[in-house]
Amino acid sequence: TKTGPKQGKKKSKSKKKRAARDNLDTGLLAPMGLGFLSALIPVMLLGKFAYRENAGDPIEGARYAVLLTSAVACYGLLYRKNPLNFYKNLGFSIAPFWTVLGIGAGAGISYTAGLASVENVGAYVFSGFIGTVFTVIFFGGFLAAAIAEVDDSPMVPGFLTAVVFGFYTLSYPWLRNLEDMALWYWVANMTIFVGFPMGFLMGRTRSIIPPFFFYLAISIAPGILPLFGIK
Repeated sequence: TKTGPKQGKKKSKSKKKRAARDNLDTGLLAPMGLGFLSALIPVMLLGKFAYRENAGDPIEGARYAVLLTSAVACYGLLYRKNPLNFYKNLGFSIAPFWTVLGIGAGAGISYTAGLASVENVGAYVFSGFIGTVFTVIFFGGFLAAAIAEVDDSPMVPGFLTAVVFGFYTLSYPWLRNLEDMALWYWVANMTIFVGFPMGFLMGRTRSIIPPFFFYLAISIAPGILPLFGIK
């Protein structure tokens, strides 16, 4: 039997669809698996430290170290490249519209979550900046960026990054004070209103700048806005 041109085209199309589907599955599952494994480490570390009220985050340094090393190591494992190339692949385009939108969204989310009085503004801003750097390097620079390479829709890296970020928030020591529905309420809020926008902005712009300023606004706005008379 002869294979006509139409049948040949159908077979080639079906092969392309199957290959695309397989690539989508492996391309999404691999970074998600590495993301969950990396987030699991801070969650497990939390059980090793005693939480002291108003004494800061006792696992802050360890958690940031895990995020930084995981971003580099996961990049090397996923792409089979020199891990140091990770920093060359971070997008640094300004994307002004999305950056401004991210700052506004972050400040708005922080405002609705509640404002706080801050005694040492410099230390507060510095701490928020450091936390933003390490968090966005992993969740935006690695996880959301890897997912965005597989799917063109920014909704996909937004949603999948949110899922991993929501799990990661279980490593926040202050969550130990919450129980039952209060705990899952805050985890859900962090997942939807922090994790999703961070992944979405990275997927939409392919730049780490908009999610960085979004997360920075979330981190410092609660203590900065009252200085401008916003209550």
